[in-house]
Formats: sequence, C-alpha cells, structure tokens
Amino acid sequence: MQPSARLDPISPDGPVGHCQGGRGFLFREASEEPALDDASQAGVQLLQPGERLVDREHDVATMVTRARGHGEQLARRALDEGYTTLVSLGGDGTVNEIAGALEDTGALLCPVPLGGTNVFARAMGWPAAPEAAVSLLGEALRHRDALTRSIRLWEIRADGDRRLMCLNAGMGIDGEVVAEVERRPIAKRTLGQGAFAVGAALAVEHTARRGGVLTVISDEAEAIRAASVSMALGGPYAYLGPTPLDLIPGANFDGRLHWLGLSQGRRMDVARVATGAFASGRQRNTAGVVNGAAERSLTIRADAPIAVQADGEALGEHVEIRCAPAGSLRVLSPRLANGAQESSRKTR
Repeated sequence: MQPSARLDPISPDGPVGHCQGGRGFLFREASEEPALDDASQAGVQLLQPGERLVDREHDVATMVTRARGHGEQLARRALDEGYTTLVSLGGDGTVNEIAGALEDTGALLCPVPLGGTNVFARAMGWPAAPEAAVSLLGEALRHRDALTRSIRLWEIRADGDRRLMCLNAGMGIDGEVVAEVERRPIAKRTLGQGAFAVGAALAVEHTARRGGVLTVISDEAEAIRAASVSMALGGPYAYLGPTPLDLIPGANFDGRLHWLGLSQGRRMDVARVATGAFASGRQRNTAGVVNGAAERSLTIRADAPIAVQADGEALGEHVEIRCAPAGSLRVLSPRLANGAQESSRKTR
C-alpha cells in the first residue's frame, strides 16, 4: 500500500522531486476570438512554470487547442508519440476531449483548472485558482502512485454520435442552460457565472411552460415520466463561486450513473431542489422529484427534441439519448492526499 502523500505548494522555480519515467504533454485552451487574447497570454504564463515543474524528469511538449474536438486529436497524437502524462490547462470541455483519447489507455490525466467551468478538476481536489494548481503540479506528480485514481466513464449516444461523460450530463433544464449560455458568448465572457444564472432562469421558464415530456428507463426498470433529468458520475454537480452545488447526493464516482429528475418542472420544484443542493442535500426526498442510480444503462426519450449537455458542452437537441458504461480514465487527484490526511487525523 502506498504511503499517503502530503501536498505542499512549491515555487515554480524551486526543486522538484523525482518523477519516475514517462513523457509529459501539456495542453492549453485558446479561444479563436481575439477578445480573449489576454486570457490566452495568461495561459502561456502559467504554462512556463508548469513546464519547469515537470521537465526535470520528463520530455515535455506543449500544444494549444484551438477548436472544439482539437483536444482529442492532439491527445491521440501525443499518445502515438509515447507521451504518458497529459496535463490539461483548461475547463471541463478540454478535460472531456482529452479523456476521449485517454480512455482505457493507462495514460495519466492531470486536469489543471483554467476554463470557464472547472468542476471536474475541483472535484478531483485541484485548487480553483490556476496559479495554485500549477504550483501543486510538480509535487503531485512526484506522488503520482499514491494520488492516481481510476474513474469509470460513461458514454452518451444520440443520433448515431458518441460522447463521453466524465462528470455529469443533462436533458432538459441544464441542457437548455448550457445552450442558452453558448448562444450568448459575450455574456459568458463578461458575466462569467452570472451568465449561467441568466441561462437557468430562461431554461426554467421554458421547462415550466413545456410540461413533462421525458420518459426515463433506468436499468430496464419501469419507465418514469419527467420534465427534466440531470445525471452525474460524481459530485459536486457545479460550483457557485467557492460553494459546491450538490444537485445529486450520492454521486461519488462509484461507477454508477446517478440521476435526478423533476416530475413537472414547476418553478417551486426547481427552487426547492436548488435550495437543497446548496444546503441540506435532501432534495431527493422532495415532492416532485424522482431519482435513481443506473448500473448498466439509462435511456431517456422525449416527445420532441430537447437540449442535451455533457460536461458543460451543448450537444444539441435530441429525442432520445442512451447512456451506458464506457472505459476507465486515470486521473491525478490531490483529493486523495487530503482524504488520507483527514483519515490520519481522525485515527490519532
């Protein structure tokens, strides 16, 4: 059994411990929009100390992703060239794309948060601040054996297309939230998380008017009607600043796909679920809520095309999605060190 690792932030110019073998490949998101040049420059500045942190024992290369789907292409190329550790400096969308290439390969993903949403990286225990995460990178790699966890991914199939899910997905309200935000890129840049709040308000209104139109079948069980369904492999579902939104309590990367649906999508139901997600986490027992955990499959059908999202990326509108277990992903998770330290304190 590996000894627990204690992680301390280190200076980008300080000494780095021995990292056994492998080649490192770092990715950075870059927008095609000139308005985000400042953000791209910030990414470059973060990459430089990141390279210094890992290149003592690694052959390090860097690459910038410039369009949707580019991350997966570059990751596959990196694997073909023998790279075994891939560091993503981006958001949940970048993580999802790279995971598509790393699935069942044994290569290691290090998700450093540098995107609009960084839920997956933060769920793995990386600090929300990119600078703090980069400063932790070298030390985390030094203790990679103790800090690596394997996560069972799920796949979503819709209209012949396959999309991996690393963290969460939704059909209905949160699918429409993501679609609304992506339709308003300027608001997303200027308002940040506020843009998601605006998108949520619009999505709730739309769902309240539409009524229950989804049929949910979990592991071939009896079909359940719902107005909106959210699903997660782990939690939290999202963050509002530093506060986690625990929309689906019980989702803990146990290999199952946990889900929660609203029977009618009424405004009062949405408000109760949101309150529970930020507070007690008892929304599963709230009136108008249905929930479960699928082990083999989850199928959702709609009476008309409805918005779908996976890991914060809009997948368009569909009348049916089929979810099933996929391959595994190895992830560097500082949270394992935090858990070991907490457990050690409790046993003293």
